[in-house]
Amino acid sequence: MPNPQKSAWAASISFFHFLRNEGQLDKQPSIAELLNWMQLLQKRSQRLNETPHLTNAAWLEVFTASAAVTLLKHKEDQDRIHALIGR
Repeated sequence: MPNPQKSAWAASISFFHFLRNEGQLDKQPSIAELLNWMQLLQKRSQRLNETPHLTNAAWLEVFTASAAVTLLKHKEDQDRIHALIGR
């Protein structure tokens, strides 16, 4: 059986590396911010697991919204990443 939490961790680390290496951000996220984001994802995923009817789109929204508030410090960076995700 797949482990959704392990998949979320792998996705968050991959996304973090993408932001730092290819995101062309004004201010790159730090390791401390990655850890804060992972804690937030863990809390939110526990609540989402209690709601099994959620779609992948709902999970993506939680993933990107939580990344925006913890990893991206400038509005321009948030807008840039939302545009990339939307593609």
